[in-house]
Amino acid sequence: MYLIPSNGFYILTLTNGDLVRIYAFNLTGFFEKYEGSKVSEKYSITTLTQDGTLGMEMTSTALGFLSKDLYCLPFAEDNGFCQGLGEFEAIPVLEATGSLKAIYRTQWGAEYVIFESNGIALLLDFEAGVNEDGSNKSYVGASTAQIGPDFTIFNIDTAFESAAPSESDPKLTFKLKIENLETLQASYQDVECLSPGRFKSCDALVDGFFSRLTRIF
Repeated sequence: MYLIPSNGFYILTLTNGDLVRIYAFNLTGFFEKYEGSKVSEKYSITTLTQDGTLGMEMTSTALGFLSKDLYCLPFAEDNGFCQGLGEFEAIPVLEATGSLKAIYRTQWGAEYVIFESNGIALLLDFEAGVNEDGSNKSYVGASTAQIGPDFTIFNIDTAFESAAPSESDPKLTFKLKIENLETLQASYQDVECLSPGRFKSCDALVDGFFSRLTRIF
């Protein structure tokens, strides 16, 4: 994980061979996703949104990495999309030190980025959304957890949320079981529903939202 000192954005970067997936986010809950691949000693990355497409290049530096825009094509004139982040330098703030590095998609469309840093599991939760007026309602959360010898992730403790939970949100606890470090497939374990919140019942909540977890990276 990197910090862009000039604007307070964080850059979360996961690599798998020559492939890279990136989340750029801030503490208000805004985030964007990028993906790409390694070309020589640089990473060529791109993002595609409803507003346009943007290409960038990342180059390693002594302090972290330097990124600059390569191209930007908005899908509508004057939509502000191509303002982008421009050229910036990022410095590292947290390093993945173990073999556990993966991204999962939940049944409700959120993406969990999970990695190990010095024996502690880090879970970052990215959820897109919009308000009734069309404004951004995305969410970013970060949690720490313990990792058992069988790769069970437990004692998940929320460290940061861009928005506090509302009274209608369900309340539950769960563990995540990583199958092994080769496939990195994961599943929910010991899901305990404390309150279904706005959902019809705890059974409906667990079956509909906490019965499957799909690895996507």
